[in-house]
Amino acid sequence: LERLVREIKPDDSNANLSMLRSDEREELPYTAGGFVRHLAQTKNLGTLLFWKDCEDFVNLTNKKERIAWAKKIFDRYLTSGAPFEVNLGYDHREAAEKQMDNPASDMFLLMQREAYQLMLLDIFPRFWERIKEQKDNEGYVTKITPETTLQDVLKDPHEVHLFAEYCRDALCEDQVIFLLEAYDYKLLFDPMDRKQQGQRLFEVFVDSNSETRITFPDHMIKQMKEEVESGPLNNNKLLDAAVVETENMLSLDVWPRYQQDVLDGNTSDRTSMFSVLQDASGVDLSKPSKKAVLVALTTEKSTDNLKVVAQRQGVPESVDFCVECIRYKKLFSVEDRISAGEHIWKKFLKIGSDTPINIPATMT
Repeated sequence: LERLVREIKPDDSNANLSMLRSDEREELPYTAGGFVRHLAQTKNLGTLLFWKDCEDFVNLTNKKERIAWAKKIFDRYLTSGAPFEVNLGYDHREAAEKQMDNPASDMFLLMQREAYQLMLLDIFPRFWERIKEQKDNEGYVTKITPETTLQDVLKDPHEVHLFAEYCRDALCEDQVIFLLEAYDYKLLFDPMDRKQQGQRLFEVFVDSNSETRITFPDHMIKQMKEEVESGPLNNNKLLDAAVVETENMLSLDVWPRYQQDVLDGNTSDRTSMFSVLQDASGVDLSKPSKKAVLVALTTEKSTDNLKVVAQRQGVPESVDFCVECIRYKKLFSVEDRISAGEHIWKKFLKIGSDTPINIPATMT
């Protein structure tokens, strides 16, 4: 997504509006132009254009220009009946509207982040589904061999999405997305661009309040936070340690399983852990998500289903470990915590345990 949106050059309103009448059945290329046409056809073009205009707004330094640009953004995207109206939260819109006479550079920041998350987690995956369907019709054949490495797949624009789909069932799709964005971050040259992009990646993938947070060691999180909160980033090494950690996590577990499944021809009919779950607590358990897993692990029937499917996939110990950790979190007395903690350590984490789970050595 990051590569595509950076390539897109905003057209004028009339050209963009004409795209809305393009044929939804047409074949789309896997390019920036193809993504724009998909956005137009699904009536999501405003989300991208809003994000692009906010990118330009942030770089303005003249107050008169900023006031004029802020008005343009409101008239084009945030007023009722606007040509490219977007719905990105009333509270954010109201807060930004109060700054119209003296707009700060970050007045649209929260809405811009929301627009990017919408593209990242919803719109772009649907675009990829359409591209994949076209590839299936063309008889696309995977290039993976026994010699293929994780890095080979991450560099291939089609293979990486197939791998990410596999990772979605394993609840680690965010790690793949993080790696792709981190690789692009390394290409940035301007210190302020690094600063802005580094802050965004930290908030999306590292911050404790993010729904797409990846688990990193505390010392690594602390170091990244200190760097993004300091002045301009004069080198591109902010994410290097996190990249190595993420590559190791994928290489230890998901990548070997995916590679073997592809070579054995088992990826097309793999049973998703989530296809057997029932809806509960207002969370859609038919789709992989961290919330769905949490609900499933705390609901007896769903937990039993998870164990059955995890057994088929050869990772039953992962479900058992999560269930026991959730029980541990509910313990109150120190004695109970010590007893349960020792049991979990010996059963899942200690070297030579009967049911070891794959997690980075830095955590154990």
